[in-house]
Amino acid sequence: MVCRQVSHFMNRLKVRTVACVAVFAMASSCGATAESTNVTLSPGEHFEFHIDPWVSLHHFAYHFVREEEKSLKLRGDVPLSQDDRDAISPQFESACASLKIAYRPYIEGSLLHDAGTRGLTKELWSGPEALNDSAVRDALSDCMPVYELTHWPSHQAASQAFLEQLSAQLEMHESAMADALADALESAWSEAPIRVDISPYANWAGAYTDDLPPSITISSFDEMVSRYAFEILFHEAAHTGSLGASLDAAANTALDAVGMENNRFWHYILFFVTGKTVSEVFDDPDYLPYSRAVGLAESPSASVFYKALDESWDLRGSFYERVLTAAEMVAAEQSQQ
Repeated sequence: MVCRQVSHFMNRLKVRTVACVAVFAMASSCGATAESTNVTLSPGEHFEFHIDPWVSLHHFAYHFVREEEKSLKLRGDVPLSQDDRDAISPQFESACASLKIAYRPYIEGSLLHDAGTRGLTKELWSGPEALNDSAVRDALSDCMPVYELTHWPSHQAASQAFLEQLSAQLEMHESAMADALADALESAWSEAPIRVDISPYANWAGAYTDDLPPSITISSFDEMVSRYAFEILFHEAAHTGSLGASLDAAANTALDAVGMENNRFWHYILFFVTGKTVSEVFDDPDYLPYSRAVGLAESPSASVFYKALDESWDLRGSFYERVLTAAEMVAAEQSQQ
């Protein structure tokens, strides 16, 4: 692999460009070339964006094979777009047939929660030659030439458009949002920027976060994710150990104090705090947070928690004191039922 690094400006952002060319032998002895797009550092340097063909192909392959294995009735499906289905030509089926065998051990696992599946993405950051699973490595390398012709142009364009839209918001609000969110959570950002892979397909939620090192994968095809990209980006960032360090402890300690159990309370807090902080940073009291836009905040199991958080956050106190107050409100309401 030959890599050439250049610094320049794009869309008024600090940009680090790595033009990487990798050539892999195919069974037919034809060469496959995959070129990575720009690696973009956000204005506030909290995020490092990647649009990588290998990471995109990996996520596409995972969902393509899951869709092919309909008899398994797998949960968390992410249907392929109609355009992507239409682009699956006989040539694609032939060149990428080995994907179905190579990915078979992974498709019943989660891109986030299954260690083996999760590891594929991180290994691909260094290119397919870094993959420990030789079957996946060979299958992706065999598929890449036809993927570049049939799917990558539209995948790359969608991810670049997603990045450009998000970049405009980050240029205006990143610093204020980063400071306000850290203050609200009484935590701190890590010194190194968080890697963000923009891929047409991510997981069923449209975005997911892994740690060690912190990284985010976010979908450029998911319409709701695109609409709420700014909020979701910071929500996912708060899943990382540094910024989200206070969440679990605060939620669990507050629940213990009122004699309750709820394994989603910490996530309700995260959704609520991130959405409220975006509203304040945007100076838009009518901003509809993602949790309400998708109906999570109104769901039967969650609505009482969101209502309590909304009321407790207007009171003075530390992050934990507000969380505790919300837990006390929920406990009091449930005791009356």
